[in-house]
Amino acid sequence: MLARTFEDHFFELITPQLGNMEFVKRHHLEGLLYSRWHQQDFKSFWMKNFYRNSQLQQFLMELDTDLSVDFQIFLIKGASLWKRLYENIGERFMSDIDVYVHKKNLLELSQKLKRIGFKEQSEKKWKANSFKTVFIKKNNNLEIVLEVHTQLFWTQSVSFLKGEKLSKYTSFSKMDTNLEFLHLCTHLAFQHTYISLHWLYEIALYYDNYCEDIDLDAVKAMAIENQVFHSLQSVLWLLKHKFKFNIQLGEAPNLNYLFEKIFTESFLSNPKSQKFKFICLKNLLKDRLRDNLSYNVGWIASR
Repeated sequence: MLARTFEDHFFELITPQLGNMEFVKRHHLEGLLYSRWHQQDFKSFWMKNFYRNSQLQQFLMELDTDLSVDFQIFLIKGASLWKRLYENIGERFMSDIDVYVHKKNLLELSQKLKRIGFKEQSEKKWKANSFKTVFIKKNNNLEIVLEVHTQLFWTQSVSFLKGEKLSKYTSFSKMDTNLEFLHLCTHLAFQHTYISLHWLYEIALYYDNYCEDIDLDAVKAMAIENQVFHSLQSVLWLLKHKFKFNIQLGEAPNLNYLFEKIFTESFLSNPKSQKFKFICLKNLLKDRLRDNLSYNVGWIASR
């Protein structure tokens, strides 16, 4: 008998909900279900993803040429991963393009983007989004949303500039593997409290592809330094217990016990529907009490 893969475990997790279209759409699983698991009901969704992402891909190639800067621009999240991880670009839902730059380069990048037709979107700022600037451009019939980040973590105190050029690009780089893995984990856990399973699948897919290059001790040290260890530990717990990766969780028994109680299949299917667990997890994923208070007060004030 062939050993079960993490994809087998993921499919087992979502199978009870496959007849629920609202669930599939909320977690953006349509492209994956068609491409990886041959669910024909989702072919039209996969085709829409493929068409839109093909346009985004072509636009990125043009933007790469137009920018021609002498500082590093890192593609992050989907824009960096869709060709490196996925079998085809129809598998992943893409709502926008995310990049990360050093804060000192933001003004120059903003000016270049505006010269090629981007408009900066005004939005109410608070502590957790003050390091993100959104630009929008109409490109034929496609609206391009470009989010420029000057921090990767809410609590980040230093700039990360370690990485290498992405294949086929001259302006865009990819982050160091350890940093990229940590950022994916904190984006899902710290920022979004597990609201979408397609991000969890992507992290499992990333770990499956790059586990030999990921130094978990270095990742944990980086997480502790940036006060996102609880978020990282939650993802590692899921990779170990839900997807059966061989991961040493280390000494965090209280955290692991709480994750076991919270991360049921029904909770992962719809976290916001279980409000008490959701609020508990949102607070548990912050390393420090003062971060909890500051984040929650800031979030409420920004509504």
